[in-house]
Amino acid sequence: MEKKIEIRAYKDEFYPPVPTKATKFWRTNLVYQIYKFLRLNYKIMRIVVKGHS
Repeated sequence: MEKKIEIRAYKDEFYPPVPTKATKFWRTNLVYQIYKFLRLNYKIMRIVVKGHS
């Protein structure tokens, strides 16, 4: 007789964690998002300029 493996896919450990209030704040803060956008673009432009010189 074969043993059947029981799969429990709906346990709590299979769901992503719930973000905290601070995480939600930083994800929705428009000023911070603009800052991150500009910082990332600056880093990319530095790489591009180095490659073309």
